[in-house]
Amino acid sequence: MSFAELSLNFQAVSVFKERPVLRDILLRAPHVTIIRNEDLTYNFSDLLQEFVAKPTPDAAPPPAAKPFHYSLNNIRIEEGSIDFQDRPKHAQHAVRISPLAFRFCRTCRTTSTSMSNPRSRQR
Repeated sequence: MSFAELSLNFQAVSVFKERPVLRDILLRAPHVTIIRNEDLTYNFSDLLQEFVAKPTPDAAPPPAAKPFHYSLNNIRIEEGSIDFQDRPKHAQHAVRISPLAFRFCRTCRTTSTSMSNPRSRQR
């Protein structure tokens, strides 16, 4: 995964309230390449195995955590691309996205007044 630019407009006072708020997020030219190998694994299979690995039975359970609250607003993705290489089938697929916008993704209410115009265009 790569990208050309990541711009974040962070509301600093939200840190003191333990509820981070990002007013604007711009991700320009993100690129993801997914590869299915000949053995039917993917180029990220090792990350999945590590993520779903179960702790050893004698490990102590983690302490209960309080919910994490956040607010992500005006999320924009410009010039995005996803490339999929299916090596066993000798096929390639590509998805190009520009622009893509979301008004918000949050677990708490905020007083953010600016709003994006959610939209997408397919090529």
